[in-house]
Amino acid sequence: PVSHIARARNVKAAEQQIFRRVYNYHSPAITEGDAVSEAGLMFASYQANLERQFLPIQERLAQVDLLNQWTVPIGSSVWAIPPGATENGYVGETLFEGG
Repeated sequence: PVSHIARARNVKAAEQQIFRRVYNYHSPAITEGDAVSEAGLMFASYQANLERQFLPIQERLAQVDLLNQWTVPIGSSVWAIPPGATENGYVGETLFEGG
């Protein structure tokens, strides 16, 4: 019940489900003999409503998440992605013109 996946997924609240993807990254040491490298995960999630979907998940993870024994979050951002364009339309038209 305190594992990352158990805390992140609430099967009883389907409205909180999100699309998520994790990307690995690894940057080898810059100079020879340097034992330092940077490795980690970039987490991307896609949802329609930040307050209804993403925030409840983050609140549960903030309470307890066993994955935090091995990870250190270093940043966060939220991006709005407008809907695609229709033929003869433009990206975001439905947002700006209510269509």
